[in-house]
Amino acid sequence: MGWEAVAFVGPIGWGGGERGRWSGRYRDGIQMALVCGEGFQSALIEEDPGWGVRQLHRAPGVHRGSRTARMWALANAVHVDSVTRGRRGSRSSRRKPQGSGRSLEGSETEGGHAQTREASPRTQGRKQVPVGSGMVGVGERVMAAVDSSRVVKVVEMLQGFGLSIEDCAKVINRRPGILSIDLVQDVERAMKFLHAPPLSMTTKQVARVMRDGPQIFEIRDSSVMESRLQYLTNEVGLGEDVLASTVAKRPRLLWLSLPIARANVEWLVKTVGLRREDLGGVVTQVPQVLILSTDALQTNVDWLRETIGFSREKSAKFITRYPQIFSFKVETTLEARRQYFASLGLDAAAIRRILQETPSVLEESIDHCLKKKVAVLENWGLDTKEDIAKVFSNASGIFNVEISEHMRWLESLGLGKEQVCDVIRNYPQVLLHSIPTNLAPKWDILSSNLGLTISEIVEYPQCFQYSLERRIFPRIAVSMNLDLVGKLNWKTIVGGTDKEFCDVAGLEIDYYRDFLRSDALSLLRAPLV
Repeated sequence: MGWEAVAFVGPIGWGGGERGRWSGRYRDGIQMALVCGEGFQSALIEEDPGWGVRQLHRAPGVHRGSRTARMWALANAVHVDSVTRGRRGSRSSRRKPQGSGRSLEGSETEGGHAQTREASPRTQGRKQVPVGSGMVGVGERVMAAVDSSRVVKVVEMLQGFGLSIEDCAKVINRRPGILSIDLVQDVERAMKFLHAPPLSMTTKQVARVMRDGPQIFEIRDSSVMESRLQYLTNEVGLGEDVLASTVAKRPRLLWLSLPIARANVEWLVKTVGLRREDLGGVVTQVPQVLILSTDALQTNVDWLRETIGFSREKSAKFITRYPQIFSFKVETTLEARRQYFASLGLDAAAIRRILQETPSVLEESIDHCLKKKVAVLENWGLDTKEDIAKVFSNASGIFNVEISEHMRWLESLGLGKEQVCDVIRNYPQVLLHSIPTNLAPKWDILSSNLGLTISEIVEYPQCFQYSLERRIFPRIAVSMNLDLVGKLNWKTIVGGTDKEFCDVAGLEIDYYRDFLRSDALSLLRAPLV
């Protein structure tokens, strides 16, 4: 074919130029234009023996816009009579379509097909392509196989399962074979399989399978998928309670290669060091470990061992706890975060501790999360590398907490900014405690019953780490019962071990433990609250 034409439809933007205007000449002999808005959008590709639609989509500045346009054209299933050079239309040309077609100038033929306007002087003499009622602009494979009415039926079927119009377009562009399925028998067979035990999928899970695994409609023999389910339950160890959610997350499991999956399992056990009883949990969270090559997975394991410094045993424990490590690319995600932490002054041991305590930090955006946490600390006065490194290495969970609220709460007690910084330097974990269920109740109890002051919080903020139920309430109750409040320092009452407290209070440890189990503690606790 010497040349090809494409028509685009839908409320799209254009990656290569201003909306509704010529996007420019990207290659000798190729020009493209879009008319945006609610009306028809068209394009003409001039004759060029060396270029086709697929090549044009890869041309600089065209790829993103043309891909989006293709998907919208497919999803809207618009009927087009011919393709001509686009020009921004008047208001009438952009009004909403009636029937099944859209109009270039606001008018339609009897069958709902758009009428093309007369070619402008600039397009006279140039070839125009009659495309009938077929669907164009969706890639060569689809163009050659179906007409728009077939696309409409498939889109309606997919939408019936809850897919958005954008998802429908992506499914058909990614898997054109779906346009050839029997919309009665193939769909019924797939639905019967997904809804029946052992999967018993919910409506949302079925929709996810439709979106990410439309190949299921093309598998005529259900025994292929049944054998995969048996493998997942019997050999991998997935329970029926998680089987449906795991398959919905990665529908490709239903037709995975069993030899590859078994080889991956052996690699996880023998090379990585995972226990067989932990395989089910790993696959549940990251099903692709049964699909990807072991060479690709090994790269992430090597990063944990060689770059981070985990031993074989610790790397296996890390992967068991956080198998999502296999979802990230080493160069663009994992190494980028390690280098950022190193730039803050954290040494290798501190980075290992952060990953062990808060592995989900690997998911956080450097610009939108990590740097913002640093900015909050710096704005309050914790602006040295030593301060930031101490906070991050001792309270790595701050990436999941709004730490500015904790700082404002400390300030509300009467602490100045420098005192707030001192509290955080002395006990960074204070940023991890819940204000309503931890910090505020402890402050109220300790200040009202033991006379805790603001300056003492700055001096010993570790008082917030003690349990209200297991230490603070019982110690205060015993001290009040023995009239020790006021005679003993508050730190002595709540700070030491049970034996140290009993030694200072002159109590037998057995007496104190019996007291903790008695009803007297409950009676004394009420007035404290």
